[in-house]
Amino acid sequence: MAKKRKVLHDLGLGHYGVIPYEIDSDDFFVSYVDILGFKDIIQADPAGKEFLPLIENAVKRGLHYAKLVKELGGELEYRIFSDNVCFWIPVKHGAVSFMALLATLAGFQFNLVSNGLLCRGGISMGFHYSSEYTIYGPAIVKAVELEHIASYPRILIDSEILQDENIITAPFFSFQLAAVEDEHVFINYLWMLFYVEEDLFSTKREAGISNLRSHRDTVLKGLEKYKDSPKILQKYKWLKDYHNLIVGLLDLREQNMGISQEVIP
Repeated sequence: MAKKRKVLHDLGLGHYGVIPYEIDSDDFFVSYVDILGFKDIIQADPAGKEFLPLIENAVKRGLHYAKLVKELGGELEYRIFSDNVCFWIPVKHGAVSFMALLATLAGFQFNLVSNGLLCRGGISMGFHYSSEYTIYGPAIVKAVELEHIASYPRILIDSEILQDENIITAPFFSFQLAAVEDEHVFINYLWMLFYVEEDLFSTKREAGISNLRSHRDTVLKGLEKYKDSPKILQKYKWLKDYHNLIVGLLDLREQNMGISQEVIP
């Protein structure tokens, strides 16, 4: 039986607008994302002719949503290494920085899934050092730990961030940025991508429906492709449940956006 999920309404993530302000902190929001199934990818594409452009395009799409923080004088940075991607951004703009990172990761994750690549990860907050060649610090270690316990294709958010009133109680957009399951809070990338497209401040229902349709088709293909691979199939079953949850919340069942239980192997 699928585990019960709910969209977060009690973490201050449901308000209109964003108020730019600065926090006196040298810390960073840091995310670590692992792309699943890398061994099979390497065997099929050792030179990365297909894989690398997919990753770079996914990063590019995600970074589109960091425009707001850049305009405020902040900067979201990243490193790609093998099948892992690390994004980080200064905490100093508080909720604005955090929202920009969430939106970036939502765009990144959605683009990966749309190309049949699943990922899992974590977001933490703390000291982070970076140079041209090095990334170091407890924040990246914590983000890696979160990735290890994520289990399913989701990006978990550290509880320390969720308990910080400077970040979570600040005004946010009306859509919910996160969902919760098994006491783990993760990025609600489908909900975000339903509302955020092209322009960070616009609501485009047609683009959102197109995103959901693409996600539905990708999950259906995965369920069929991996029906004889239980470990991978479990991840697509989780995506199916998550997809149907968002379709239900958006009241789009009558538009054939959901995934029927009958297609599950």
